[in-house]
Amino acid sequence: MKRKTKVEYKRFRSYWGKAIIRQPNERGNHIIQLSTKIEGKLHLEVLIHEKLHIMFPDLEEYKIEELGKDMCEVIWSEGYRRK
Repeated sequence: MKRKTKVEYKRFRSYWGKAIIRQPNERGNHIIQLSTKIEGKLHLEVLIHEKLHIMFPDLEEYKIEELGKDMCEVIWSEGYRRK
């Protein structure tokens, strides 16, 4: 069974987001925690970035950054906006 990803909002001091990846032997959903301080395009970029960490846990950070920014640009240019 494919795990779902839950998004939570938290007050962070030093970062915008965090991915909590559940291992196959653990129960529960994966969790993306996003800062309550981000909005707009940055919100989308960080959400994509953290989901990529869940989907590809072994991918290097520079590649996650590259893919996340590229995906964000395409989605944002197509008019995605959070309500």
